[in-house]
Amino acid sequence: MENIILAQHRQIANNADISMLLESIYLLPGRDADFQRFASSKEFASILRLFHIFGIDKRKSLLEIGGGPGFLTWALHRQGYSIDLFEPNAEWNTGTGYLRSRVDTHGINVFNDHMAWHASAVHYDAFITKTCIHHFPNIGMVAASLRQKLNDGGRWLAFREQFADTPRELGEALAGHPYCQKFGTYEWFYPAHHYVEAIELAGFRLDTVIPAGYANDCLGTYSEGPESAASRIFTRKIDTILVKSPNATVDAFWSEVRRNREKRAGLRVYTRPQVMIFSKI
Repeated sequence: MENIILAQHRQIANNADISMLLESIYLLPGRDADFQRFASSKEFASILRLFHIFGIDKRKSLLEIGGGPGFLTWALHRQGYSIDLFEPNAEWNTGTGYLRSRVDTHGINVFNDHMAWHASAVHYDAFITKTCIHHFPNIGMVAASLRQKLNDGGRWLAFREQFADTPRELGEALAGHPYCQKFGTYEWFYPAHHYVEAIELAGFRLDTVIPAGYANDCLGTYSEGPESAASRIFTRKIDTILVKSPNATVDAFWSEVRRNREKRAGLRVYTRPQVMIFSKI
């Protein structure tokens, strides 16, 4: 992946599509500029809003899993959160190489080796994953392993996964992925309920779903433009539900799953969640 991105850096000047793609995944050549850009993004502001709603404060110990370059970890650390990063990739751009070079990361423990991380004594109050779980060869097995490092009652916030409900949808998603077919990178897409069932089997419970349409979809895709009026209204409605009755979003999720299975309704709101929030049981 590092070689792919380096090759694309050389093509940016002559290819606007590649430039926009790298902008959307915060992998442009200027690493500091990308880190700063994410920290100022609507996506990060929305993440902080969810942290506030769900009581994930600066007294909690956090771990980002599969964080790639670590811009989310860095942005949270800069806000005063106690957070570590577990990312197997140590390369400069796509992994933790640049993050380790910064002088403002004191207090962030960066783990590149799974066995070293698992052998450490540290445990956490919350896990964060972002475009990560679909890379697990066996979702349930990895979830069971991660669970051992989460404190009782801890939360797992799973952002921006990849979804497909039919063979046609899966095929189109794989063919349309910018790196999968062209470069042979490992990608896969699952129905939303598959993620939930595999993770719940490992000893977690789905507590909340942040549906499509919330916050202009900035938690599920790169969407940094002006928020539409419809999105603002929907976001306020969901925020009220998240405060008063977050489990109602789980009921809506399973209701949509049933309607899609039984009636082929083709609903894609709660079954295209931007975030799935689990707790350890």
